[in-house]
Amino acid sequence: MPVVHCTAENLPDGFGENHNARLFAVARKSGMKNAPGSDAVQPVPEVGSEAGDLVLPRYHGLSPLSGSSLDQLMRNSGVSTVVVVGVSLNVAIPSLVFDAVNLSYQVVIVSDAVVGLPMEYGAQMLEHSLSLVATIATSDDVSQAWTTA
Repeated sequence: MPVVHCTAENLPDGFGENHNARLFAVARKSGMKNAPGSDAVQPVPEVGSEAGDLVLPRYHGLSPLSGSSLDQLMRNSGVSTVVVVGVSLNVAIPSLVFDAVNLSYQVVIVSDAVVGLPMEYGAQMLEHSLSLVATIATSDDVSQAWTTA
């Protein structure tokens, strides 16, 4: 099963950009362009993108499951569990987790491969909210489970 990197990108001239939340306004004001192919939208070097990985951009919204082909691609491939890493526990990860649960996926959040700011908030989000709907595991836990499977 390939790794899927879900990126947030903007089309040229901002076509289709969200304008309905302060988060998007702050990003625009900071000069964030998120142009397709730019370094800003690539998986971070520590994670990287290897041969066979898929990079699936989304051009609007906060969740890669909303308004993209990710759900259909996973269902057609027989995926029933989504393993979540990335940013941010403040907004995008909760959106993805709740969308995935609502679509009947099992969700595993890799606790040492996600972040929220401040750090204490991220830990609280995992403990008090996301743990109610998802399995929280460390990268060692996930690696061990995949090795023994």
